[in-house]
Amino acid sequence: MYIFTDIYIYFYRYIYIYDYKIYMINPTSKNALTNVLKAMNIYDEYIKCDNAFNHTCNIGDSVIELYALNDNIKVTSLTFQKITTHSYIHPDICLLTDLDTIIIGFCNVNGKIPDNIGNLSKLQTLYLFHGNLSGSIPKSMSNLTRLTGLSFDNNKLSGSVDVLNNLSKLTYLVISNNNFTGELPKNIFNNSFTKYTIYMNNNNFTGNIPIEIKNVSVNIILDNNCLKITKTVATAIKNNKNIGLNNNNISTKVGNEYGLRINSQRYSCNPQYTIYFNNRTGCHNMN
Repeated sequence: MYIFTDIYIYFYRYIYIYDYKIYMINPTSKNALTNVLKAMNIYDEYIKCDNAFNHTCNIGDSVIELYALNDNIKVTSLTFQKITTHSYIHPDICLLTDLDTIIIGFCNVNGKIPDNIGNLSKLQTLYLFHGNLSGSIPKSMSNLTRLTGLSFDNNKLSGSVDVLNNLSKLTYLVISNNNFTGELPKNIFNNSFTKYTIYMNNNNFTGNIPIEIKNVSVNIILDNNCLKITKTVATAIKNNKNIGLNNNNISTKVGNEYGLRINSQRYSCNPQYTIYFNNRTGCHNMN
């Protein structure tokens, strides 16, 4: 489930490329955009469209909409969805430095997140979900200090997520269903997560749950990892109805000993629905 559900339902068939006419962009951005479209396997269809103002280019189940607001054309937003042919994210996307939004969802996109993604310092929204992306999160992402929304869910990404510690403006985080490892980044629990949900479930996170988790009042879903909990943290969150910790390295015995009675509204309409703790298979070999 995504926070942008209403928008997503309306736009799920569309590819939007805002604020440019390709022949009016500077040469570097023009070449970069051309390479990005080719990597996503839609360039041939795209060039069949004329580049008129507010022109709509239909490409199968997808649509490219072009907007030219003035003579200083900039590529500010790219969204690709439901592209089923084999594709990848071309590294030249990092040359489109006016981008503030990138959304690639439900595409057969492969390969890695470009190493220089951190060059996109104006980026506020980065959603790369339901694809086949692999490898680790580039270290350069620590430069994306304007980022407020991040989604990497349902890919094959792995490694540490320590880079998230530097993203102090995040208000939405979904990185579930990957192969991330290491400890949870403490700083994300000190950010402004006041409206949305943090999904980090179905990974391989290890170590103790940080005490900073008590600062967050929204839903935090950490199910199906290999996390442990200390008595101090358990005491601090034992009455929190918004934290999901099922199937970690926390046994029912430990949960009962620490007085944990964590309820989660996402599991049941009954607000008294209790999460049962189970040791996830293989966790002892990871911690």
